[in-house]
Amino acid sequence: MDVVGFQELQHFDKSALYNAVKNLNFFKTTLFCEVELIEAEVDGKAEALEGFLSLVTRVRVLYRCDGDPKRHRASLILKRMPLNGLQSDIVKSCRVFERERAFYETFVPIMFRVIRTLAHSGEDEDHLELPLPDFLHASKGKGGEGDVIFLEDLCDKGYRLPHLISKVHGLDLDHLMVVMRAIGRFHALAEGVQALLPGPAIGWLERLVHRADTWFHLGGSLDRLVDRGRALLPAIIRRLKRCRLLYGAASVAETLLLSPDVSVTGIIPEMKRDVMWYISDPGQEPPIFLGVVEKRLEVILSMAKQMSGLTREAAESGLLGKALGKLWSILSKSVKGSLSGWNVANHGDLWFNNMLFRYEGEGGSGKPVDVKLLDLQLTRYCHPGVDLLFFLYTSTHRSIREQHFDLLISEYHSSLARTLRAINHDHMPISLDDLKTDLRGEYQPFGVIIGTFFAPYLRLDSDGIESDVENSARDAHREFMEDGNSSCALRQFNSIANFRSFMEENIRELTEVIFPKGLESVNPYWI
Repeated sequence: MDVVGFQELQHFDKSALYNAVKNLNFFKTTLFCEVELIEAEVDGKAEALEGFLSLVTRVRVLYRCDGDPKRHRASLILKRMPLNGLQSDIVKSCRVFERERAFYETFVPIMFRVIRTLAHSGEDEDHLELPLPDFLHASKGKGGEGDVIFLEDLCDKGYRLPHLISKVHGLDLDHLMVVMRAIGRFHALAEGVQALLPGPAIGWLERLVHRADTWFHLGGSLDRLVDRGRALLPAIIRRLKRCRLLYGAASVAETLLLSPDVSVTGIIPEMKRDVMWYISDPGQEPPIFLGVVEKRLEVILSMAKQMSGLTREAAESGLLGKALGKLWSILSKSVKGSLSGWNVANHGDLWFNNMLFRYEGEGGSGKPVDVKLLDLQLTRYCHPGVDLLFFLYTSTHRSIREQHFDLLISEYHSSLARTLRAINHDHMPISLDDLKTDLRGEYQPFGVIIGTFFAPYLRLDSDGIESDVENSARDAHREFMEDGNSSCALRQFNSIANFRSFMEENIRELTEVIFPKGLESVNPYWI
């Protein structure tokens, strides 16, 4: 095999590329056959494409199938684990590459099994298409060297990054509707996977009752009673948690009486703890992103003091800073699986830079018609509202969210319901009204934290980041870890009008959620 750009390909076993091409050919032809690799070339334009948590390269190959003299050209996307420097330290500490590989190797094949075996015959294919690139192959090396994931190149199918007026404005309504339908399909197919897995673990209360039933020879009557209670108790606690005044007490009851569902984390152990937001155990190193959030907190408080009204008053009185002292525990609690509500495999990193769209019309000049979701490095198992709010707050403007909230959530829920029906899944895990209540209630603090502490930093103008071209990636990682890009955000807050407006809008919303009735009271969900 002739190889061009060998330096990019030398870090993994060439058999990985062979297996990826063989699987790519199967996706194209539905036929398993041996392939002969004739040529492999690294796309020079893609060689330097460096994400925050991985290195991405496009590999073009020339191959032929066994017994067929015809040659075929194809393009694949190669994701590699960074091997050196601060970026590598971050990736290894968070184990994000292992998480993405495990999700593709373990969970995605079961999603395809759900589509093949549970779907109604003749069902509309749009409801059953997995909104991810085709997974071709993954391999694991030693110490990260040789760790690779091969995916289909969606550009060959006409997918590309979204059309944006600006990074600050985010996605328009047409794009948002396409994404909400895709998230609905993703969550529905993930729910189909969970239906094939073992049920939730037995908690301490059930074990105690079972022993009592045995000791007193009650013939299983207590067990049957507990089974009925086990079905009713989560629903009762969910209903109580949706009442603001009872939220605290209901949360305590939930912790004492209910057990976590470990069905998904049982097959993907990497998902037992969140990558970014968790409370470390005594003696453990603190979460790597905790310092980043603490540094951003200082800058956001200084920005709030430059504003007017309730926001400035809250910042200058110290009440905003005191309330924001709880934000890490809110983030950590939100991304843990709910003990009483619906949990599902979440994508975890849904924002417009992790999406490729296909457009209608010649040359893709029309409206978006489909989207594929990229980068599964932050997958988590929790309430679907985490995915929805993360997407809405990182990829939209407040005015868009508020004007179209009901429409967007209804579109998601309709897509969820259609896909569940398509895979013959009769149980609807959450009603539309309950979902909206959760998003506007228990999970709203998560949304406004994302909107203030993360969304603006994803939209920083790269011209405002001080680094030379040669060392830009290294400098970007160093600046991120040193101050969470807060210095850059403060510079742009003071110099770029539309960024300042976006930042002020989100800080104002954060303050209004924390203090919905003024400074005399705090939102009961902010705990």
